[in-house]
Amino acid sequence: MNPLSFTLVVITTGIGAALAKALIYYGALGFGGRLRRNRNVRLLSRWVNKKSFLLSLFIAAFIPILPLDDYLYIGAGANRARLPGMLAVTISAKIAKSAFEISLELLGIIRVANYLRVFGITSVELSVLLSLFFLVLGVALYELDWERILGGLKRKSVGG
Repeated sequence: MNPLSFTLVVITTGIGAALAKALIYYGALGFGGRLRRNRNVRLLSRWVNKKSFLLSLFIAAFIPILPLDDYLYIGAGANRARLPGMLAVTISAKIAKSAFEISLELLGIIRVANYLRVFGITSVELSVLLSLFFLVLGVALYELDWERILGGLKRKSVGG
């Protein structure tokens, strides 16, 4: 692939992935009243306007496979956080992530499908299994009482 094509693909996928987060944000904005009853969404309300939130959003948007940035966008939308700054951070993270992932794929490092044939698992079956796994993991992470967990960790670090 020539450098111009690579750059265009990376930028297009990065911007597209980031703009999809705006849909999540506005969906959460519409359900804000119901979502704000969730203890984790209330916890996010105290954090969404801090710089550390944007740093965490960048990291979450860069991490492959896990849709952690989706959950941050849900909480931010429910709490009416400032979207432009979030999108700027997410576009940067998604472009960096796309450049990294596409480079890996072009270099041939991702050969999972070849290894899965030995176990009789197709790439489609793996995709379905991983999607289900991460859906369950995402719901579980969303349902945890993060305020209590973080409070316990904070008490241990101060006391220990």
